[in-house]
Amino acid sequence: MNWTKWSAISEITSSIAILVTLVYLAIQVQQATVAVNAEARATQWQLQTAMLDHLIENPSIQLMWTQSEALTDEQKVVLGNFLFEFFGQREFMYLQHRSGVIDEATMETIMSDVVQILVYPRIKHWWDLTSDFYFDGDFVRLVNARASNEALKAYEPWMPRWN
Repeated sequence: MNWTKWSAISEITSSIAILVTLVYLAIQVQQATVAVNAEARATQWQLQTAMLDHLIENPSIQLMWTQSEALTDEQKVVLGNFLFEFFGQREFMYLQHRSGVIDEATMETIMSDVVQILVYPRIKHWWDLTSDFYFDGDFVRLVNARASNEALKAYEPWMPRWN
């Protein structure tokens, strides 16, 4: 066998090796994407349960959403900090979504939480006053688009009515 044939065989072999490597890397990237999305959903769930635990331990925070009386200065601080944390966590998840880390289904769950909490007039008022100063502009526009009056009305039947 001459050198030309050996050269052709080695080129074919190296091409097959490269193809096998590319297939292997594609599978690895796909598996990594699935793992990252699962981790993002787990993180979102941990944030949600931590927030719920906080509300269970401090029910007065949630009561501030609906009480008809004016809030005291202390209540404003407590509720404002809670809302800053709530929206800050969702903004972080949005930024992760925008960079491709979080999938669309997880982002839909996050935005559903946002729209549900904006049903409460006191919270919507806080959002309207503070969002442009503290949060990413794209996130604010997304929240405002999702929290249109029509969208908020869809959640009203679930809103607690405490008299």
